[in-house]
Amino acid sequence: MPDPEGDRGEVHILAIAIHPDHRRAGIGGALLEHALAQGRAARCTIATLEVRPGNAPAIALYQRAGFRTVHVRARYYQDNGEDALVMLSELSRLMWSAPSPAGAGDAVLRVPK
Repeated sequence: MPDPEGDRGEVHILAIAIHPDHRRAGIGGALLEHALAQGRAARCTIATLEVRPGNAPAIALYQRAGFRTVHVRARYYQDNGEDALVMLSELSRLMWSAPSPAGAGDAVLRVPK
């Protein structure tokens, strides 16, 4: 969150987990959007996260939300020594909207009023 000395604040996403029975319903996108909106409201300017390289659905979600890979952390995950992709998004007034829960439509960017 924001630095008390006025430097840019950071949102760090630790985990987004959706039960398998409820995936592909827009819940993960809604949770991510909410976290990023809270960061914007707190005047944070960047968001970061780590993700397993093999987690293609999560990577696609994060890319749709404006994240890009900026680094690889070697042997990051303790359970199997797998690397992690470090992804970053620069926060702005633009907000990402996930598809509707019914799965219809594409993700869109919207500007809050």
